[in-house]
Amino acid sequence: METLHTALHDAHLDAGATMQAYDGWDLPAHYGDLAGELAEAHARAVVVDLSHLGRFRISGDEALDLLEAVCTCDVARQEDDTCRRTLLCGDDGRLIDLCVLARLDDHWMLTCSPARCRTVADHLGDHAAARKVKVKDVTENTTMLWICGPAGAQLLDPVLPEKVSPLPRGTARAGSYLIAKYVAMRNGMTTLWSLEVTLPKLRERYYYENSKYGYCRGTEPVNYVQKIKIYYDILRRKGIEYQR
Repeated sequence: METLHTALHDAHLDAGATMQAYDGWDLPAHYGDLAGELAEAHARAVVVDLSHLGRFRISGDEALDLLEAVCTCDVARQEDDTCRRTLLCGDDGRLIDLCVLARLDDHWMLTCSPARCRTVADHLGDHAAARKVKVKDVTENTTMLWICGPAGAQLLDPVLPEKVSPLPRGTARAGSYLIAKYVAMRNGMTTLWSLEVTLPKLRERYYYENSKYGYCRGTEPVNYVQKIKIYYDILRRKGIEYQR
């Protein structure tokens, strides 16, 4: 079986991570000082790569009907912009997985464990076949980050389009940061302040081929601008004035 890598795999290696196999994924176990990293999470904040978790986007007129058939939580009473934990059960009532379900403005987001991702996908697909529902597995097209620690909100507030510090546990948000559409959830998996953010892999063909205003492949626009700046710096060092 091929070992899967998250989009941040090379970044983990560059940061000195010791990698470890987990449910078919090559994931960082620590970065050389496990005790220090844990202390930092409790004292300030850390970022954890959770991209190995399964992620499904569910939409359509009968999405609520599908989720009521497979989830144990009271899906019909779940309010917009909220997330909650739920058990996902098979048609025989047996447990498939413990999931997190977010209800957003125009779709639902379901996250599951990596070990049960294929089973969850098949189960959702079976129920979607007889309904007006679209179930899309976005695990490989997105990256999921977990920001955890008492200073997490303070660090994120200045850089995000919406302040996250006032958001209570159980809140979910869908929005855009520049051209990247994200989903943020505060499902409260720990007693520390935490936020899970799912972002698209803009380098993937799935995204840049559907870009409304042409290609926008991940870091390529940034690299392009940086090369222009380097060119201007060379001109300045040579005493050449740029003429528009």
